[in-house]
Amino acid sequence: LYLVFSLGYLLMKTKSSEKLTSRNLVVKFIVILLFFLLIVLLNSRAGILSLGITFLFLFFYFFKEKSKKSFYFFIVILLISGSLLISGSGKLFKRFNNLVSKEQIQLGNKNDINKKDLRIAILTVGIETFKKNPIIGVGTGDVKDELIEGYQEYGFLKGFQRNYNAHNQYLQFLIAFGIIGLVIFLIWLFYPLIEAIGNQNYFFMFLIILISFNFLFESMLETKAGVEFFAFFYVLFFISKEKVKNVELLN
Repeated sequence: LYLVFSLGYLLMKTKSSEKLTSRNLVVKFIVILLFFLLIVLLNSRAGILSLGITFLFLFFYFFKEKSKKSFYFFIVILLISGSLLISGSGKLFKRFNNLVSKEQIQLGNKNDINKKDLRIAILTVGIETFKKNPIIGVGTGDVKDELIEGYQEYGFLKGFQRNYNAHNQYLQFLIAFGIIGLVIFLIWLFYPLIEAIGNQNYFFMFLIILISFNFLFESMLETKAGVEFFAFFYVLFFISKEKVKNVELLN
């Protein structure tokens, strides 16, 4: 997430209005490719999907901004990145194939829970745990205990031994606070996105889209690294647009 966000931010900061000297372009080009290679080498399915969403967002961003120089720079980066991804995609595609194989997606089968993809197994137990208290949840302090109990019930050894959380922030909220809590969370998360679209606050839009997507794969707000990242950049990009507005009013 850190690498994808940094890569997207660097590309969004490449505008025709900047004094893009050859030296600046070369340095930025090298850094962006380095970030991309690190993302690919991490062999993360969520990372690659996040990268795809980032490139799609940037395509519309540069098209909207009508910045020819930055758009051409982005296309070059996209073509090179695509070539690198295809050349080293064998192992990564194998991970995606394992995720969607028929054996992996038979949710609710207790007999082969340890044969499933790790995230599918956690999702299976998480959904069943949520069903026990669907309206108001089990409470934020009891989520881990309930999940561990579910891992024991299903005989999911890795989940029990490593004390996994739900690995999905939305499911984590469903288990903890039920449907009511999740609805409040979704309003809190996506209402600012509507305002960001109206204000054309692209950095804030990019942040919310990227984080909300990664919430599907990690319980980010259950970790110190996730909370710090979200809290810092959410506030920073949210107030940056307000600061610009205030300066315009003063002028």
